[in-house]
Amino acid sequence: MRGLMQEFPLLVHRVLDHAARWHGTRPILSRSVEGPLHRTDYATVSCRARALASACEKQLGLSMGSVIATMAWNTWRHLEIWYGVMGMGGIVHTLNPRLFTDQLGYIVNHAEDQWIFTDLTFVPLLEKLQEQIPNVKGFVILTDEAHMPSTSLRNPVCYETLIASGDEAYSWPEFDENTACGMCYTSGTTGHPKGVLYSHRSNVLHGLMCALGDAMAIKSVDVAMRAANELRFGETYVNRENMENMQGFHAGWRKSGIGGADGKHGVLEYTQTHVVYLQYDMAAGRR
Repeated sequence: MRGLMQEFPLLVHRVLDHAARWHGTRPILSRSVEGPLHRTDYATVSCRARALASACEKQLGLSMGSVIATMAWNTWRHLEIWYGVMGMGGIVHTLNPRLFTDQLGYIVNHAEDQWIFTDLTFVPLLEKLQEQIPNVKGFVILTDEAHMPSTSLRNPVCYETLIASGDEAYSWPEFDENTACGMCYTSGTTGHPKGVLYSHRSNVLHGLMCALGDAMAIKSVDVAMRAANELRFGETYVNRENMENMQGFHAGWRKSGIGGADGKHGVLEYTQTHVVYLQYDMAAGRR
């Protein structure tokens, strides 16, 4: 006899659906690469993630199992990519910009990334790298038309223009919960970096487990933040590192699943007095 209670696959998009339905106005704050603070909420992220999924299928030719790479900071756009691409059945491969160029080239080629979504910060790096990754079809630059750079990247696409062409009423497809949705590569190991695949099931379960009382005990009224030894009462800190090694923490699934103010992708100081941002200096190796 088969049990029928809650018989549905554990897919990542269901976490966002829950957040949008029950905590739609819960704020998400991030510092944009262009400079200003950007405020959004789960309902808006949900609509834009659906629009992105639709646009990726229609404009970029992505389909179930397609792999895209991201080289980006923790912003609302990166969060939309996670849910949008994974929700349509694609795989999000987060890149670490601190790796050597040769390592990045190997990783992108080995992962068979079809498109790279990049923040403005990393356009110069990818311009130098693109000859080593000939199978990448193009680069989606995470900005609006007003801030699109003059670049030698092949097939540059403006993210905001791409997402505007999508359908916010896009219906998420249903598929097996063990389908791959995320990919990371190790660094600092012997030989070439090694890839690791996360499934929808593993991400959802990990996110739920992290929110439990004996783990991080996070509630929907909490504000998440990155730990900082400079933290003082009344301040919220956000360390704008990239997401390359953050899929293991599953902050997006954990916070969205409980509707908490999103800290890994930006936090809103709705109870604090002000916000202080820490920018990691890659060259000097310090905040």
